[in-house]
Amino acid sequence: MDLPSQYYRPVQGLYGQAATGVLQETPPTVVKLLPGARICRGLTVSTAVGSRPSVAEISMTGPLQAATAYAFIIEVIPLGSAFVAQPGTGFHLSTLAQMPSVGGAAGLPLVSSLLLDRTEEPIPLIEATASDLWPSFGVYSDQAEGPPVLSALIANLLPYALTSAASAVAVLLRLPAGVDIGAPRWSTVSWRVMAPTTYVWSFPVGGLFYRQLDVPGTTADLPVIRLPLAPRIEPLNRLDFNGLDKDPLGWQVGETYGFRAGIQVPAETVRHAVNEWVVEWGFDRADLAGRALAAVAPGQEVRTLHSFQFWSVGSSIQGDGTELLFQFGTVTEVPPLVGALLIEAPAGFIFEPACVPFAPRTEYHPYLELPVGVDCVSTEGISYGAAADAGQQPLVTVRPVDGNLPPGMWSFVIACFLPTSSFGPQSFVLRSFKSLGSQVVDEIADVGATAQGLRIGQLLPFAALVSDVDYRLSSRDDHPGLASELIFAFELRALQAAAGLISLEVLAPEGFLFAESCKASIGLGIFGSGKPYLPPFVPFEPGVQIASCTGYWHLAQLQVTPGLQPGRRYAFRLRADQQPAATPVRNEWRVNFGSQASEAIPGFYLWAFSGMALDMVLTTRLLPTVENQVVIVFTPANTIRAKGMILVVAPNGFKIRLGCQIAVHQLAAGGGTRASPADVEVPGPYCKGEQPPTNSFQVRFKSELALLALSVRYRLTVAVCNPSEPGPAGYWTMYSYQEAADDPDPKLMLDQGRVQSVGLKEVFQDFRVSLAGTFPSTALELPLEFALRLPEALDVVIGDRLTITGPVGFDFAVGVADVSLQADYRRCVSFQDVAIETDSSLPTPLCSGQSLRFLFRQARAKGSSFRFRSVSAWPRVTLSARDSAFALVLELVLRGLGAFGGAGGRAELLPVIPRLRGFSLQKVGALADAVFSTGDVQIKFYLVQDAEAVVISSRLADGSLGANFSQVSTEVTANGQLLKEVLIIKDASRLVLATDALGAGVRFRVSLQGIMNPKVPGSVLWTIRTYSKPKPRGALVTLAEAAAGAQVATTAAGQVATSSSSSATTEVGTVRPHQEDPAAVLHWLDWDTQGRDEISEYFGAPTVGLLTVAPDAYLASGFFDFVDTEVSFTMSLRPGQADAGQRLLIFAPEGWSFVPNSFTSSLGFPKAEDLGPMRCKPGVLSSAAVGSSQFVGTSVGQRRLVQFSVAAPRELYAVRLRAPLLGAKPCVFNANKICDNLVTFGLRVSTPATPGDLGRWRR
Repeated sequence: MDLPSQYYRPVQGLYGQAATGVLQETPPTVVKLLPGARICRGLTVSTAVGSRPSVAEISMTGPLQAATAYAFIIEVIPLGSAFVAQPGTGFHLSTLAQMPSVGGAAGLPLVSSLLLDRTEEPIPLIEATASDLWPSFGVYSDQAEGPPVLSALIANLLPYALTSAASAVAVLLRLPAGVDIGAPRWSTVSWRVMAPTTYVWSFPVGGLFYRQLDVPGTTADLPVIRLPLAPRIEPLNRLDFNGLDKDPLGWQVGETYGFRAGIQVPAETVRHAVNEWVVEWGFDRADLAGRALAAVAPGQEVRTLHSFQFWSVGSSIQGDGTELLFQFGTVTEVPPLVGALLIEAPAGFIFEPACVPFAPRTEYHPYLELPVGVDCVSTEGISYGAAADAGQQPLVTVRPVDGNLPPGMWSFVIACFLPTSSFGPQSFVLRSFKSLGSQVVDEIADVGATAQGLRIGQLLPFAALVSDVDYRLSSRDDHPGLASELIFAFELRALQAAAGLISLEVLAPEGFLFAESCKASIGLGIFGSGKPYLPPFVPFEPGVQIASCTGYWHLAQLQVTPGLQPGRRYAFRLRADQQPAATPVRNEWRVNFGSQASEAIPGFYLWAFSGMALDMVLTTRLLPTVENQVVIVFTPANTIRAKGMILVVAPNGFKIRLGCQIAVHQLAAGGGTRASPADVEVPGPYCKGEQPPTNSFQVRFKSELALLALSVRYRLTVAVCNPSEPGPAGYWTMYSYQEAADDPDPKLMLDQGRVQSVGLKEVFQDFRVSLAGTFPSTALELPLEFALRLPEALDVVIGDRLTITGPVGFDFAVGVADVSLQADYRRCVSFQDVAIETDSSLPTPLCSGQSLRFLFRQARAKGSSFRFRSVSAWPRVTLSARDSAFALVLELVLRGLGAFGGAGGRAELLPVIPRLRGFSLQKVGALADAVFSTGDVQIKFYLVQDAEAVVISSRLADGSLGANFSQVSTEVTANGQLLKEVLIIKDASRLVLATDALGAGVRFRVSLQGIMNPKVPGSVLWTIRTYSKPKPRGALVTLAEAAAGAQVATTAAGQVATSSSSSATTEVGTVRPHQEDPAAVLHWLDWDTQGRDEISEYFGAPTVGLLTVAPDAYLASGFFDFVDTEVSFTMSLRPGQADAGQRLLIFAPEGWSFVPNSFTSSLGFPKAEDLGPMRCKPGVLSSAAVGSSQFVGTSVGQRRLVQFSVAAPRELYAVRLRAPLLGAKPCVFNANKICDNLVTFGLRVSTPATPGDLGRWRR
């Protein structure tokens, strides 16, 4: 019933008129759609030739406005050869007001219809046929089949008013196959070509060219011997060819004829009539048999901007900053960089020199946001084409920069300041150019347009949206998506003009909609039938009337008669015909009256759930016996008490069983669809589904303490069964009610809202991911093995794409040199296809972060299995068990099956704990590896996740205590800087460090002095873990707190930060880690909930036995340069013993040497084999590098004998034990006690040479 959209342009202007082209003196006619819902039916009436359905009745739910043009199209079927046009007959149009029926048979028109208007004369086919004998009829004998019969192409579509020259038009004609050119009607047939209405044929004598050589695309000369002249009287768009002037050869089927001539292009595209070219052969014949053939061809768009308007979506107060919304339609493409849109603003408007156009916050159909990036510059200059002495005005140039601006309907917003002294309506001009400022002569794209609007005024003393009303009596309804009657009040500053209508405007927040014929009320009854005005508000003065109410998206404009006085607060009621789905972000109203305007009026919160979000574990169709988990996050606008309920309706196909599992949590600050230990469970919720299961369920509460407070964020978790078939995403809709009921009362509904679901795919029933092997504690790569099988319902064809996405923190791609390239797909770190069958091999994937993508270049059969291995960088994010899962998606890229085509799968993997990077642990000290001894340890690492605490612990392989931290002294540095603000907590088993310096990527060094080794030898396993500080656990909001309002409720829930003046806080109200109570820090250390990074079970240097050398070592000759003197030592071992076959290694200080075969031992030393002196290679650490060392020790008074790095070849003396060397034995004087087994041995050595500087040596 509607014509193509271009017929309803220009769009109705903001202030009751359309934009005017700069070449037009009057606004163009605005053509509108028939209002409301339309129903068309044919009615059968009796005539002299029988009964036929010759009346079309169109019923509408909306009103037709007086003095307004409308357009529609209906299909009419001629009665073939039986058609007879009677003189004076034709198409007539009548409008009727349908009155209540007083009976009448079903299917017949209402008998009580009041005739309003009727056309006096038959409606002409087009204006050019008005003088025809039968102006309404375009019925002809022959049917046009195959290629087009008629085409017309105008070379230059700029208006004649601009160019002052006729444009060349080429018209091509072709008789279709099947036309009987031998029939009498073709013998001397007259014919005519009609251009679209408002075009004018304009060519001189001899200016019409018809020969094949002169008209490209033709195959024969036009069969005429005399050419028509350009018409001089109406209709000027019709060109008649007399049949008597036909060439004797006549028309031939299959030939293409044509002519070329001049034509004047109108100022705008015709909208009030069909924009079509028409050719008719036999138009002057009185009977159908003589009317040969007709055809139409679409007309082109005139190159003029159309539908241009601008208006303020903010303030209209003089001097205020505001945002101007520009809307316009273009016909010609605007090229990038050289092309431009030029806005000429009235003097006084101020734009930023580097202005920034941005997209509107809501949709303004049919206008769209600009599809290309633009550059915007504001300057002061004279209007385009104006005289050089014209006044300066703002000029805003908007240039496409990254592509052509195509023809279309566009809109954008620019911020500006309003004039400080200009009042009343303002006019803007918009022009478009193919080239502006880049050539000597600018090239116009489309002729510009001018629009009037945006009244600027003084500040109203008072304006408000009245909220203290009885919703039921005043028809106020704050539910989203519904209509609502709103009451506004205002007070005038000054008396308005006493003559003419005055504009009263209400600008609603974006998202509200007013009907084109909006509804407003004044006088008694606006607060409710029979209710008086609430003080201090008063009705409009007697005699003041609303002449009209026009809605335009979220602006309503009322035209009222004069008579309102300053100093009185007038109230009126206005119907918002549709409220947005959620409370607008910029929730402001404004009221403007004539040349006076209000400041922003705070809006009201819609009764809608806000901040809604949805997540679900499984995004595939139903898996047998498997329930899905759906999570919905929401914030109520109204408090839901224990006796209330929530009704949830899922998309079709989802099933929720009668006793479904459900949980409701009040979220901690920053909470969302993922669970947090700081969330608080709402007590006593239960789920009431239906039997058999349906797609809806109710959430009710058993506990009287249950409460969902207004403005507080909650999470609803429910178990559902997915649909059995894949399908597109629908919506989950929620409603809350004051009282729970199986059939809830709509009048008791509180909030409503909806959130988009997830499109469901076919399911991979076999998809598994597993670890490929075991890894050392410091490994930074994670090998994985993947196994999957195609669904039996899907095969793979060439071009299909398989994507596997790992959990957050995984990374399968090789590194990149530039951060901007990280999102690009590139080579994977590793890929190994381990499929058993070659037909099931996968193509080599590309990787990007946590995703692997396979593009199939060969088909794969249904049910094919695949197996491969890949390597990820060690994960960098701590995940819950739910989040540690891989998603698999098969996209049918070339099959056009929509967003839900293909298949999906999910495979869980036990969470992989992130590891500390750059880890090293080094023991320092002569006896750092010996039992019963103390030493120093340096630990270096950096974190991959922020934390607030580090815990260092160790154990032996048998689980017993490792290093003892109770007496340790600690020093911590971060990026080389000593940290002083560290809380240290220690006991024998662990060391805890709490500081807020534990940031991701920071390099830490922890130095431990005086750490005590275990009492038994063995491997020590070190574990270093980091922890985050728990978020404060919230408390359930009470009824009193909810009743106190949104701010109190959200603060009580911990979802709004509270103020604190303490200097010991990082976040407001949060104590810094190093100032926490130690007991509170120990409470953080829950690895399951607060754990972050770790190095677990790291094998440090093994602890070995202690070799104790008595302080009474003997040197026979203590002189330099002494050759072959005796040295002896007394020693003991603990714990345990040195077994036979082990070697005793003696290292001398630098410069000393050993005498071969000089080893002697005393009583108690076991039999031993003298191995003599040996050479020690440079760089070998004497004890730490010898893996078989079981005992280490030093000689008191001498330089360190162990743990030194040998920079040059050094000598040592080696002895192999032939029998065990006991570490302890029964005491001599008390056999019941165990004493150290002291043994003595000796060697012969040569002392070092005398130093060159003896005094320095002594120092």
